[in-house]
Amino acid sequence: MIRAALSLCLGLYATLTAGGGIVVVQKVQSDNESKEMTVKIQGDRIRFDITPAISVIRDVQSGELVTLMHERKGYLRVSSEAAAALRQRVASQVPPSATPSAAPRGKLQPTGRKEKISGFDTEEYIYISGGRRMDLWIARDFPQWSVVMEQMSKLQNTGLDPLVQNLSPDPKELPGMPIRTETEMSGRKVILTVISGKELTLDEKEFQPPTDYKALPQPGFGDDSDEP
Repeated sequence: MIRAALSLCLGLYATLTAGGGIVVVQKVQSDNESKEMTVKIQGDRIRFDITPAISVIRDVQSGELVTLMHERKGYLRVSSEAAAALRQRVASQVPPSATPSAAPRGKLQPTGRKEKISGFDTEEYIYISGGRRMDLWIARDFPQWSVVMEQMSKLQNTGLDPLVQNLSPDPKELPGMPIRTETEMSGRKVILTVISGKELTLDEKEFQPPTDYKALPQPGFGDDSDEP
């Protein structure tokens, strides 16, 4: 999900770090269920509003993860060190040959098919790795797609993402923004569709726990600096 020209990419990234942001609304469909998820990107921080009850904030530079639990008015902070420790623990419990990261990196292949999705002109690509197939419908005219893909690429190196990164194409190798992604594994299909994308300046409060939220105890796998 990137690659227009180096100068364009750097220019767009400078715009974001100067105060601009991107908001992407997506629809997730799986097993007769459908829900919307909002992704907000500004600088090196990304916020995922997964459900009305849960939001996740990730710092793509430090690897820190903050989960907001809105109904409880609480948050759980996992430091980059704790995330790395958890990743190592999970990896140690699975045979190296059985981890998704052990699967060979697949190759992105164009099919030649084109379709208009959510108002964007898209082209279909296929990616297969570890028995998992992905169909990606990619748009080259999505606003600041190169910046979005740059941040997604950084995410692949933080938290638990490195354990499964080979199951998806390297975002930096994509020629545009995936507007619709269809993933099939073990007979189950998940469809992720971008409904809209817009540029705007986001409030810094979007990337911080609200002041009336309480820090929750760590689950016991890392940093406990925020425990009450």
